Amino acid sequence: MPELTRITRDSAVMGGKPCIRGMRVTVGTLVGLVAAGRTRDEILREYPYLEAEDIAEALSYAAWRAEEVEVQLRCAGSSQLARAGRLFRSSRITRSLVPRCFGPVSRR
Repeated sequence: MPELTRITRDSAVMGGKPCIRGMRVTVGTLVGLVAAGRTRDEILREYPYLEAEDIAEALSYAAWRAEEVEVQLRCAGSSQLARAGRLFRSSRITRSLVPRCFGPVSRR
């Protein structure tokens, strides 16, 4: 991936979505505007605090993300699942942290 200096992620800004220079303008917003047929000049008129480089970098970031590949992980075998179930039951880990392939954890 090329070095992208204008794309930021901060959990306190727009829920951690990729934004432009820490502002409340997401990469998705800019990509959506371009996809809707807006020109660079139209976008810059609507968002006067943005620069042409912001749009170019947002598109570069989106193109890079589109090329990422998710790899499906294999679930553990039954003995590993049983062990993991015991660990999760004996700890204070919430159900939301239990990996999906473990299935529901019974609380006895």
